[in-house]
Amino acid sequence: MNTKFKSDYEKACNAYLQAFCEKHGYDYEDATRSWVGGDVGGITECADYIVGMDDIITDIDRDAPEDEFVKYYDYCLRVGSIACGKISTPNYSSWLSGCPRMSEEQITRLEELQRDIRKAERELEEQIRKEKF
Repeated sequence: MNTKFKSDYEKACNAYLQAFCEKHGYDYEDATRSWVGGDVGGITECADYIVGMDDIITDIDRDAPEDEFVKYYDYCLRVGSIACGKISTPNYSSWLSGCPRMSEEQITRLEELQRDIRKAERELEEQIRKEKF
Protein backbone atom coordinates (compact mmCIF):
# COMPACT_ATOMS: atom_id res chain seq x y z
CA MET A 1 0.00 0.00 0.00
CA ASN A 2 1.23 3.46 -0.81
CA THR A 3 1.42 5.20 2.56
CA LYS A 4 1.55 8.67 0.96
CA PHE A 5 -1.82 8.08 -0.75
CA LYS A 6 -3.30 6.85 2.52
CA SER A 7 -1.87 9.80 4.43
CA ASP A 8 -3.13 12.29 1.82
CA TYR A 9 -6.57 10.65 1.88
CA GLU A 10 -6.78 10.78 5.67
CA LYS A 11 -5.69 14.44 5.69
CA ALA A 12 -8.37 15.29 3.13
CA CYS A 13 -11.04 13.41 5.10
CA ASN A 14 -10.05 15.12 8.32
CA ALA A 15 -10.04 18.52 6.57
CA TYR A 16 -13.63 17.88 5.46
CA LEU A 17 -14.48 16.71 8.97
CA GLN A 18 -12.98 19.85 10.46
CA ALA A 19 -15.00 22.08 8.11
CA PHE A 20 -18.15 20.10 8.97
CA CYS A 21 -17.52 20.36 12.71
CA GLU A 22 -16.78 24.08 12.53
CA LYS A 23 -19.91 24.70 10.46
CA HIS A 24 -22.18 22.83 12.87
CA GLY A 25 -20.42 23.64 16.15
CA TYR A 26 -19.25 20.06 16.83
CA ASP A 27 -16.04 19.13 18.64
CA TYR A 28 -13.52 18.35 15.90
CA GLU A 29 -10.95 16.73 18.19
CA ASP A 30 -13.59 14.38 19.58
CA ALA A 31 -14.86 13.57 16.08
CA THR A 32 -11.36 12.69 14.81
CA ARG A 33 -11.00 10.24 17.68
CA SER A 34 -14.39 8.76 16.85
CA TRP A 35 -13.78 7.30 13.39
CA VAL A 36 -15.38 3.86 13.70
CA GLY A 37 -12.68 1.20 13.87
CA GLY A 38 -10.06 3.88 13.30
CA ASP A 39 -11.14 3.96 9.63
CA VAL A 40 -10.62 7.60 8.68
CA GLY A 41 -13.09 8.48 5.93
CA GLY A 42 -15.71 5.95 6.99
CA ILE A 43 -18.16 6.76 9.76
CA THR A 44 -17.61 9.02 12.76
CA GLU A 45 -19.57 10.42 15.67
CA CYS A 46 -20.06 14.18 15.78
CA ALA A 47 -21.81 15.23 18.97
CA ASP A 48 -24.63 12.65 19.12
CA TYR A 49 -24.80 12.13 15.36
CA ILE A 50 -23.38 9.14 13.49
CA VAL A 51 -22.14 10.61 10.21
CA GLY A 52 -20.73 8.99 7.08
CA MET A 53 -18.03 10.61 5.01
CA ASP A 54 -20.40 10.91 2.05
CA ASP A 55 -22.74 13.12 4.09
CA ILE A 56 -19.84 15.23 5.36
CA ILE A 57 -18.58 15.81 1.82
CA THR A 58 -22.08 16.54 0.52
CA ASP A 59 -22.75 19.04 3.31
CA ILE A 60 -19.54 20.96 2.65
CA ASP A 61 -19.38 20.72 -1.16
CA ARG A 62 -23.03 21.71 -1.60
CA ASP A 63 -22.80 24.42 1.06
CA ALA A 64 -25.97 23.08 2.67
CA PRO A 65 -27.89 25.38 5.00
CA GLU A 66 -26.58 25.00 8.54
CA ASP A 67 -29.72 23.40 9.98
CA GLU A 68 -30.43 21.09 7.04
CA PHE A 69 -28.25 18.19 8.16
CA VAL A 70 -30.10 17.88 11.47
CA LYS A 71 -33.48 18.03 9.68
CA TYR A 72 -32.31 15.27 7.33
CA TYR A 73 -30.85 13.17 10.14
CA ASP A 74 -33.98 13.43 12.30
CA TYR A 75 -36.22 12.61 9.33
CA CYS A 76 -34.20 9.50 8.52
CA LEU A 77 -34.24 8.35 12.15
CA ARG A 78 -37.99 8.74 12.45
CA VAL A 79 -38.87 7.20 9.10
CA GLY A 80 -36.28 4.45 9.50
CA SER A 81 -37.79 3.40 12.82
CA ILE A 82 -41.23 2.84 11.31
CA ALA A 83 -42.14 -0.68 10.16
CA CYS A 84 -38.70 -2.09 10.96
CA GLY A 85 -37.01 0.07 8.35
CA LYS A 86 -39.25 -1.01 5.46
CA ILE A 87 -39.65 2.59 4.30
CA SER A 88 -36.63 3.78 2.37
CA THR A 89 -34.95 7.05 3.24
CA PRO A 90 -33.14 9.36 0.83
CA ASN A 91 -29.45 10.05 0.79
CA TYR A 92 -28.36 13.52 1.85
CA SER A 93 -27.62 14.67 -1.69
CA SER A 94 -31.15 13.76 -2.82
CA TRP A 95 -32.56 15.42 0.29
CA LEU A 96 -30.77 18.67 -0.56
CA SER A 97 -32.13 18.42 -4.12
CA GLY A 98 -35.68 18.37 -2.76
CA CYS A 99 -36.53 14.70 -3.25
CA PRO A 100 -40.05 13.54 -2.32
CA ARG A 101 -40.50 12.95 1.39
CA MET A 102 -43.30 12.28 3.79
CA SER A 103 -45.02 15.14 5.53
CA GLU A 104 -45.00 15.51 9.30
CA GLU A 105 -48.64 14.42 9.32
CA GLN A 106 -47.87 11.25 7.36
CA ILE A 107 -44.97 10.34 9.64
CA THR A 108 -47.03 11.00 12.76
CA ARG A 109 -49.87 8.82 11.44
CA LEU A 110 -47.50 5.94 10.68
CA GLU A 111 -45.92 6.28 14.13
CA GLU A 112 -49.41 6.09 15.68
CA LEU A 113 -50.23 2.98 13.65
CA GLN A 114 -46.97 1.38 14.70
CA ARG A 115 -47.73 2.12 18.36
CA ASP A 116 -51.15 0.50 17.88
CA ILE A 117 -49.52 -2.59 16.36
CA ARG A 118 -47.04 -2.90 19.22
CA LYS A 119 -49.83 -2.51 21.75
CA ALA A 120 -51.88 -5.20 19.99
CA GLU A 121 -48.84 -7.52 19.94
CA ARG A 122 -48.35 -7.04 23.69
CA GLU A 123 -52.03 -7.74 24.32
CA LEU A 124 -51.87 -10.86 22.16
CA GLU A 125 -48.82 -12.15 24.02
CA GLU A 126 -50.49 -11.47 27.35
CA GLN A 127 -53.64 -13.29 26.27
CA ILE A 128 -51.59 -16.28 25.09
CA ARG A 129 -49.79 -16.40 28.44
CA LYS A 130 -53.08 -16.25 30.32
CA GLU A 131 -54.66 -18.98 28.23
CA LYS A 132 -51.45 -21.06 28.18
CA PHE A 133 -51.84 -22.05 24.54
